[in-house]
Amino acid sequence: MSDVVPIMLTGASGFLGSEISRHCAAQRLKVHGTGRSASGPANVSAYVAADLTKPDEVAAATVPSGTLIHCAGLAHQFKPVPDERFFAVNVDGTRNVVEASLQAGTRHVVLVSSVSVYGGSPEDVIDEDTVCAPESPYAESKLQAEAEARTLAEAANVPLTILRMATIYGEGDPGNVAKLVRAIDRRRFVWVGNGRNLKSLIHVRDAAAACVTAATAEPTLGTRVYNVSADPCEMRQIVGCISDSLGKPVLPFAIPAAIPICLAGAAGRVTAADSLPNRVGRTLKKWVANDAYDGTRFCEDFEFTPTIKLSDGIQREADWYRSRVA
Repeated sequence: MSDVVPIMLTGASGFLGSEISRHCAAQRLKVHGTGRSASGPANVSAYVAADLTKPDEVAAATVPSGTLIHCAGLAHQFKPVPDERFFAVNVDGTRNVVEASLQAGTRHVVLVSSVSVYGGSPEDVIDEDTVCAPESPYAESKLQAEAEARTLAEAANVPLTILRMATIYGEGDPGNVAKLVRAIDRRRFVWVGNGRNLKSLIHVRDAAAACVTAATAEPTLGTRVYNVSADPCEMRQIVGCISDSLGKPVLPFAIPAAIPICLAGAAGRVTAADSLPNRVGRTLKKWVANDAYDGTRFCEDFEFTPTIKLSDGIQREADWYRSRVA
């Protein structure tokens, strides 16, 4: 395989990146990886550690590739993070990676973005034609990263595929679903709202498969934007699957959503924007909101179908979690 043009993969040692590398290995695709960790996954052909915010390190880690899959970024932060850190990693880092890859001769860029770029849209189910209105520094940084990649790719006349991922969960999950699993397992979960609001998730194996599918397809010149998501489900389905997988029933009563949101809002009005009451208020509003995304366009264009059912995916994550806390 030494003469095969590799896929360049950033974030290769991360949650999604390590799963992408496994998919590539299963298809006998050569992968050159980079990431923050000193060492990468065993199934990449080569790995060089690099800080995305340092152009010299990025350039040294970059090799000529058929396709760049840029999935590295800053997310899953449950403690306050300076706004500039999101922009340094997600915007400047994307610029550094895409510039270096294009200079090395990359012929197709696949950028992993996030459905958070849409913000709190009033639409029930959001598709790619929905106007973006990001509501957090993270979401704004992801939208700006898309713009940076688009400008560079179009100037170089190189195809760009942007994949806006729904919430990714599964074994090794560092995000919100894992946080919910821990809360239910420790019996610290209390219902807020009726649980009928819609949420979109995608299992990490399906998310990785989507990235590899896009990377290995014949690219179309220009920029294409896709949501990547399984079918939306109700919040009560997600909680029910976690409860069943752990064997930990949740309390049968619920607090009306308006009560804690109003209390947090009242406290937040007399404290700083990043204070605990304000953070709690934003979290509660997000909890009871619809976050539903239509992934039909990607499935149709790439003949792709998510294969992991919610109940199976949650069971896998719960088993993985239990294996770590036993």
